[in-house]
Amino acid sequence: MTAATPLPDWEALPWDTACFGFPTARLRPGLPAGALGKAVESLRSGGVRLAYWNTLPEDKEGLAAASALGGMRVDERVRYLADPLPAASTPAVSIGSAAPGRAVDATGRGWDRVLEDLAIHAGKYSRFKTDPHFPAEGFRALYREWMRKSLTGERADAVLVLPGVADPVSVVTLTARDGEGSIGLIAVAPGMEGRGLGSELMRASGEWFRARGCARASVVTQGANLAACALYERHGYLVKQREIVHHFWL
Repeated sequence: MTAATPLPDWEALPWDTACFGFPTARLRPGLPAGALGKAVESLRSGGVRLAYWNTLPEDKEGLAAASALGGMRVDERVRYLADPLPAASTPAVSIGSAAPGRAVDATGRGWDRVLEDLAIHAGKYSRFKTDPHFPAEGFRALYREWMRKSLTGERADAVLVLPGVADPVSVVTLTARDGEGSIGLIAVAPGMEGRGLGSELMRASGEWFRARGCARASVVTQGANLAACALYERHGYLVKQREIVHHFWL
């Protein structure tokens, strides 16, 4: 029997590196505590400036090792799954000039700048926002680029919005792969919260997934984003996994 090839302890992240302007990498999730120190030293000697590392909340040894090595706990990453997708429900929202509950495709409508700003708002609980060592402009650049690449089809298959009187008042980015849908960015414009727009985006997302043959769907958010967690749970999504995320600044 051929021996399995060992997994690398870390990988460079070209997209993040280009976006932030400094070398960025990801440590292997759940890397054993004994190997973590060696991997961090390897990153440092390789010129990496920032590295991410995820592990499970019950990995007490790993969490202690990360802290001892200078890792900063920056996030609780929560993955939600709706399996199966909930049944369709009746739209119940009217916003400005939009028809009740009518989400539209944002591609090519000239709303790019507004959608980039909504993307930044979507990241208000992001680890890139809450990490005090992370440059504020780097955080904004990341979310602007995320939306740009979503609109060009590189990071999403669709960008849906609920139009207001002039500009969109909410946005969601969606992908469908191998029978599973995923929600990327989702945001409601500041001052428009509490009007059911998030719920309408969830209904529109479910409709979009079902039309593409998806039997289930997932979304990832931050544990600190209580409003988002409550929204997903109201629409039939259950917690599938929690991970603790660390940043290593080297």
